[in-house]
Amino acid sequence: MRAGKILIYPTETFYGLGVDIFQPHALEALFQLKGRDAGKAMSVLVSHQEQVKNLVSVFDDKILNLIDLFLPGPVTFVLKALDRVPISLQSEGGFVGIRMSPNLIAEELLKRFGGPITTTSANPSGEASARSLSDLKRYFDDREDLFFLSGGDLPPSRGSTVVKIDANRLKLLREGDIPFSKIETAFGVNPNAED
Repeated sequence: MRAGKILIYPTETFYGLGVDIFQPHALEALFQLKGRDAGKAMSVLVSHQEQVKNLVSVFDDKILNLIDLFLPGPVTFVLKALDRVPISLQSEGGFVGIRMSPNLIAEELLKRFGGPITTTSANPSGEASARSLSDLKRYFDDREDLFFLSGGDLPPSRGSTVVKIDANRLKLLREGDIPFSKIETAFGVNPNAED
């Protein structure tokens, strides 16, 4: 990844595709590999809270509490991004998805790399997320420019629950392995309440 290459690695949900988020040519190669529109953001995998603080502009006690409760784990928090986050990783309005994985291989990868990486599912856009070695072989067997950390076949998963936090409101973007209701309860705010 330091050389700008794409790495396939396991998480607790699916296999992911990782590149150094601060290498534009690596990000471009990743979007091309997936066949993904440049306007569709990708989430970022981090290893600790300090890396989160270096990527997001709002990091208050309520967000910190959610991170303490649910990360590492199958949740993606979509938070307001700092300007240093590449535009290609930001969603509309300048937000970035943040993940921490409890998978031991992913944890060791981030520890050794020392910085945030992309965490988009290892599949061409429109295909099912890869959970098995056979999935990866079917999608990428002809690619000699990819590198691979094997975690074997992964257990069934619905993926991470994706939750946007904006101005003290929660918005469910995708229900995954963690029920949204648990995150709402921990946040302590009814996201549908009127001002």
